Amino acid sequence: MSTPEIERELFKYGLKSLQRPKAVRVLNYLFETMHPYVVIEERKEDANIQLGELESIPTASQGVRKKLSESEALQRQILRYEPINLDDIYGILKDGGLRYETNDLIAFLDKYCITFRTAASSGDRTAKVKPNPDSK
Repeated sequence: MSTPEIERELFKYGLKSLQRPKAVRVLNYLFETMHPYVVIEERKEDANIQLGELESIPTASQGVRKKLSESEALQRQILRYEPINLDDIYGILKDGGLRYETNDLIAFLDKYCITFRTAASSGDRTAKVKPNPDSK
C-alpha cells in the first residue's frame, strides 16, 4: 500500500497522518477489531435432535402466519394497513384449532407491524358535546 493510500485510510477513520510504520500498525489493529476471526465449533452433544424433528415442530408464529395467509380479505387488509379487529383474528385462529393468549397475539401483531383494533378501541371516537345548561 502506498503512503497516499495509507493516509486516505487513516482519514476515513478520522485519524491524522502518522509515520508509515505506526500508521500500518494502527490500520492493522483497526482491521482486526472490525473483522474479528471467529471460530465456529460444532458440538456433537447438541446433535441429539435431528434436523427433521426440528422442522416438524410448528412454532406459534408459524401457525398464526399460516392462518392469516389463508384469508385473502385479511391479507388485503394487512397490506393496506387497515386495522383488523382483534376478536376476528382470535376467532379465525380458534376455528382453526389454534389457541393463543391475547397478549401473545398482540405481541405477534406488533412484531410484524399489523395494525389491529381491540373491542375497547373500536368505539366511536367523536367527542360527545354536553348541552350547556345556561343556553336556552
